[in-house]
Amino acid sequence: MITVPACDKHNGKRSNLDEQFRDYIATHIDDDTSNAQALLSKTFRAANRNKRIQQWQPDLGAYTVEIKSDCFKPMIDWITRGLYWHIYPGYRLPLDVTMRIGQLRIGEWLPEFISDMYKFATGGEQFLCACKRMDDYPTISAWVYVFHRRIVAMAMTDLALQAELDDKL
Repeated sequence: MITVPACDKHNGKRSNLDEQFRDYIATHIDDDTSNAQALLSKTFRAANRNKRIQQWQPDLGAYTVEIKSDCFKPMIDWITRGLYWHIYPGYRLPLDVTMRIGQLRIGEWLPEFISDMYKFATGGEQFLCACKRMDDYPTISAWVYVFHRRIVAMAMTDLALQAELDDKL
């Protein structure tokens, strides 16, 4: 597990986000590995305890639980900022640097796309990260994350500076 320092104020704000993101990933990976099943089991336990997210469906005679995706972009932003600090020691991505974040389909394009990036994995195949930043403009970087071999996220940092540089060319 990778950890990075964070003040209590900012770290405390994120605890609910961690759970929401875990639940989102667990319900979207459609995998029967033991790691995926353990993740889904945590999600079920949390959903059973959290009455706020349960909705009674009389026609089904059961409760339903909606797992929202509004946690996806903030979590990818947070992961990117933390890993930037971890991978590039001595550098912190300034808070005013914006990101474009998206969820992509996994496919044959991925290995070639990340071939010249720095890569690492943790937790077996639970998390893969590939990243690259510009040497001359270190706030411009690209990040690709793969969660449980199924969900792909990409973050591009400092698009404002990149657009500025493109306009000069």
